[in-house]
Amino acid sequence: MTQLFELIAATLWFWTFSIGFLVSIISSVTILFCPTLRWVLLAYLLWIWYDRKTSERGGRPIPWVRTFLWWRLMKNYFSHKLISNENDEFDPKKNYLFACYPHGMLPVGTFASFVDGFRSSFPKHEAYTTVLNIQFWMPVIRELFLSIGAVSVSGPSIKYLLSNEKGGNIVSILIGGADESKYSKPGKYKIILNKRKGFVKMALQTGAPLVPVFSFGETDVFDQVDFPGFGCIRDLVKNTLQVGLVIPKGKFFICPQRVPVVTVVGSPINVTKTANPTNEQIDELHRQFVDGIKTLFDQYKHRYVKNPDKTVLEIV
Repeated sequence: MTQLFELIAATLWFWTFSIGFLVSIISSVTILFCPTLRWVLLAYLLWIWYDRKTSERGGRPIPWVRTFLWWRLMKNYFSHKLISNENDEFDPKKNYLFACYPHGMLPVGTFASFVDGFRSSFPKHEAYTTVLNIQFWMPVIRELFLSIGAVSVSGPSIKYLLSNEKGGNIVSILIGGADESKYSKPGKYKIILNKRKGFVKMALQTGAPLVPVFSFGETDVFDQVDFPGFGCIRDLVKNTLQVGLVIPKGKFFICPQRVPVVTVVGSPINVTKTANPTNEQIDELHRQFVDGIKTLFDQYKHRYVKNPDKTVLEIV
């Protein structure tokens, strides 16, 4: 019975956070045609407008929501573990930028690491995960995102947290973003990094140490359906809504596979704060990060990848 609850929790988690924005839009349009509820919705939309800056000012995390039984069951379904090197010390007076890979269909590792249970590994830090700003304009689903500690992935939002003079903030960013979901295939690890340098510039501008993070098993959670012409549809959705369109195929088609997901936190790359970094400085730190994520993958793949000798990290 416990396994059934875990399956339901993981499946509901996936579909809530992957298509919740779409359900929000359809529900809102439907309510507009209902005279008795229309004014309630309009009042709520005014509240969203008034509250629009919250996602760029540290969000509104609610501790008891971050420890929901729902998340714990979901984590148990994937046997999720968060691992860091015992020799690495994370200074409570510093803020850290966690650059996370891979995105997968929907990031199990990042969510499981920084919503529930992160304090056992980082007891002196507050963890924030970043999502697209459009999520904070969607009725209801925005409140769920805010309550679990999610903030906008925009530059001002990240800089606000990483510039905190008292330190103690961890901000996680999925560098590959929605584009990377199209590469998510069981047993494959292909990430988008070569041209992604905005996070490196942010680390330099704020002086926040840059930390490579990798979730093994992430790409095994779902396979995906593909067919001729789907790529054009996916690009259209990405360009208009800024979300990655994929058709997941899992257990019973709609349920994620019960596979272990292990999130490994690499060693921090110390950064010298530079208000206006040059291209050369950005490229050098980017090179260090690429080396760091490669080293992290190669160091742990023999523990957490089924066919480590045949599995390589492909960076595009």
